[in-house]
Amino acid sequence: MRTPALLTLSLMFAGCRHAPRSPDAPRTLTITDTTVVPAPIDVVWQTLTDLEGYAAWNPWIIDGAGDVAPGAVVRVVVVLGEDRLDSRHVVQTLEPPTRFCWRDAGWSAALVYGQRCRTLTPLDEAHTRVTQELLVSGPLAETAMRRYGDAMRDGLAAEQAALALTAPPRPPPPPLPPPSPTGPR
Repeated sequence: MRTPALLTLSLMFAGCRHAPRSPDAPRTLTITDTTVVPAPIDVVWQTLTDLEGYAAWNPWIIDGAGDVAPGAVVRVVVVLGEDRLDSRHVVQTLEPPTRFCWRDAGWSAALVYGQRCRTLTPLDEAHTRVTQELLVSGPLAETAMRRYGDAMRDGLAAEQAALALTAPPRPPPPPLPPPSPTGPR
């Protein structure tokens, strides 16, 4: 029995391991967005690494599943304009609570490689700067950007805005009890 060419390519690249890419790599296009989330870094980290919770708040990644651990494969459903794409990613970097990166997995990554890193920086006890960087490279990167570039920019911005509204601030500590009276009455 003959194996179709597309299936052959899919099987050939399904286990393909890519090294993290740099924004300076040839033919790499980068989309970056930064926002300040009014929540402590640990709360923002928990929100970003809870893939199952994305459906409740994220307008760009409307569903997610998988173990957020280095080398693990996670599945997400991404909204790109009118399209809904079921995508697999491999977690590349996990440095709690400051850095979380994944890259595209599967055969298509040989043609259009995508990598997204989220970097969290505490500004004070109640605010966190979140910078997201999406790298797109490979032989069809420019084609992918023509087709989905605006949708990726809009999706990333929508995710950042939703994150700023969603990550719940840590509740304030309970008030201290009044001091007990000292001495005789």
